[in-house]
Amino acid sequence: MTNTAIDLESAGNPSTPADELSQIAIRQPRLSIKLRLAENVNTPHVVLFTLAFDNDVEVRAAVARNPSTPKSLHHFLRNDSSELVRNSL
Repeated sequence: MTNTAIDLESAGNPSTPADELSQIAIRQPRLSIKLRLAENVNTPHVVLFTLAFDNDVEVRAAVARNPSTPKSLHHFLRNDSSELVRNSL
């Protein structure tokens, strides 16, 4: 299994420790991994905050759908230019 495949699996696993998810976010700019991180309820808030500013609308929408996303980010995402993101809240 490649490092990318391991990171992809770990990024989507809610039992992956938060510090490991933070490290994956730093080293993996791939869209598939960012999507998994954005969906993971164990992803640290600082990573979700960064992903909420991602250029990809799907990543921002995944952050909006994540039940662990801080309420302070909901206000920001509520004003997103994408209807998909706004409707994901």
